Amino acid sequence: MRYIAIFILLFSSSSCKSHDQLTHAKPLTIGDVFISNGGGFALGFFSPTSSNASLYLGIWYNNIPGPRTIVWVANQDNPILAPSSPVLAITNSSDLVLSDSQGHTPWAVKKNSTGAGGTAVLLDEGNLVLRLPNGKITWQSFDHPTDTVLPKMRFLVSYKAKVAMRLVAWKGPDDPSSGDFSCSGDPSSPDLQFVTWNKTEPYCRLTVWSGKSVSGGTYLTNTSSVLYQTTVNSGDEFYVTYTISDNSTLMRLMIDYTGKLNSSCKSDDQLTQAKPLTQGDILISKGADFALGFFSASSSNNSFYLGIWYHNLPGSRTVVWTANRDNPITTPSSPMLTITNSSDLVLSDSEGRNIWMTTSNITAGSVGAGAYAVLLNSGNFVLRSPNGRDIWQSFDHPTDTLLPTMRFLVSYKAKVVGRLVAWKGQDDPSSGDFSCSGDPSSPTLQRLILHGTVPYCRSNVLNGVSVSGGTYLSNTSSIVYEMAINVGDEFYFMFTVSDGLPATRLMLDYTGTVRSLSWNYQLLSWKVISERPKASCDIYGWCGSFSYCDLTDTIPTCKCLDGFEPDNLNFSNCRRTQELKCGKQSKFVTLPGPVPVQKLTQQDA
Repeated sequence: MRYIAIFILLFSSSSCKSHDQLTHAKPLTIGDVFISNGGGFALGFFSPTSSNASLYLGIWYNNIPGPRTIVWVANQDNPILAPSSPVLAITNSSDLVLSDSQGHTPWAVKKNSTGAGGTAVLLDEGNLVLRLPNGKITWQSFDHPTDTVLPKMRFLVSYKAKVAMRLVAWKGPDDPSSGDFSCSGDPSSPDLQFVTWNKTEPYCRLTVWSGKSVSGGTYLTNTSSVLYQTTVNSGDEFYVTYTISDNSTLMRLMIDYTGKLNSSCKSDDQLTQAKPLTQGDILISKGADFALGFFSASSSNNSFYLGIWYHNLPGSRTVVWTANRDNPITTPSSPMLTITNSSDLVLSDSEGRNIWMTTSNITAGSVGAGAYAVLLNSGNFVLRSPNGRDIWQSFDHPTDTLLPTMRFLVSYKAKVVGRLVAWKGQDDPSSGDFSCSGDPSSPTLQRLILHGTVPYCRSNVLNGVSVSGGTYLSNTSSIVYEMAINVGDEFYFMFTVSDGLPATRLMLDYTGTVRSLSWNYQLLSWKVISERPKASCDIYGWCGSFSYCDLTDTIPTCKCLDGFEPDNLNFSNCRRTQELKCGKQSKFVTLPGPVPVQKLTQQDA
């Protein structure tokens, strides 16, 4: 692994050690730092707060500027308190002992080895290893992770069908002591799934494994490197490990104090001209709800798309927006998203082809340098000028999904504008056969799902008032509020949710069904709030002339309107019970509730 060594020693001692080995004759004291041979990691004493009142023995990245990124802590629940000072030493029996100046032993590794001459070395993968003179490894920090898993670390999920290792989160951002959240195999089936716990209660189920002896997956992290994750079920042991190619960016897997299991690489929320987005980079919204990056919809990893997805939900990625859905970047070419001098977003490949771009109609230099794009916590990707003016936003260009606060412009000046287009298949983001928009003949009165150009299902007829809406309870304390707004030349639809509501979305799937969905944290899956069509007879034209689909029945069925009866020749059609007679006064009958008539022939209108 290539690293650029940036040695920043934060202690005031003028004689800091920077070797990678600890011996009986060379203990580690405060101010000393052991640095791995390649410069990637450092071992020493740190205080997570500015007070320096509590000191911990830990390992951190040595070559990253800014605040330390700690990956392992020895005495996380037993800090050394000032004014006492720490010493890490190897005893005559080759044990590793952390003690303070008062004679206390906050942490120790005792292997009951015979003979002196043991050494401890910090390897360049971040592993602290205790060795006997003959080279035998008697202990290593990789076998005792705290909150982080590093590449090449073998995380032993279970041994003899019992949970073995456990990641335990910090108590807070500046408190390394054991927090409430942990991550381990499920005690009832440790070789089948991984679970995040809040104390002793399941908090999030992360993965269900296939049960094969060896399984894994490859993930591209940039234009020339890969991450390979492996699960191995061998005899009594079941473990997970991952490796990265030599020139990959630094990567780690950690559980944070909020209970989120994060795989860390580039995680800013902004894109600038000086900082393009390449394969393996992701932008994460400030609240960590959404991520933007490149993804492949299938396991082959042959086609890549720029998309936005939920960042904090376990399981399969839920994509909510795709830029280049009909023009994927195919291997071996690699993608890059940049901001041009004319303040446009451009997605290109390594062959120099422009795959997708925004058009801001801004001349180069008219807004000055410094345009940037930011991923908001609403899931909206916004391109802004240096003065903060929004130039372009993904919310104005939905693909198959609507998110809360997104204003879906159904029509402008009585012409259809917005359209949701379904994926072609479950693993194919390209434009499918189904779409959803306003009815071209009356866009302010109803919405249609179209199969190609043919009506497939239609919504209830809107009442034509300026603002209309409906409230839906999703649990005892939160609501979803849908609104249809007709103002001037614009007619748009949007929905909002209360603050306590889980992730909520409205999407058109590849089968032609529009669904409102809310995330269920108990089942770790999406729960359907509402959907159209609800049944076969809800499909446009299914029930025939002068009939409607009664969705109030336990099993929705086609029924005839008042004054009509089933046609004996064709039960799906209805006919008048009495023929119309010229000269005899007729009247219209009000239908109860929103009952859209399926077909109305011109001669009987």
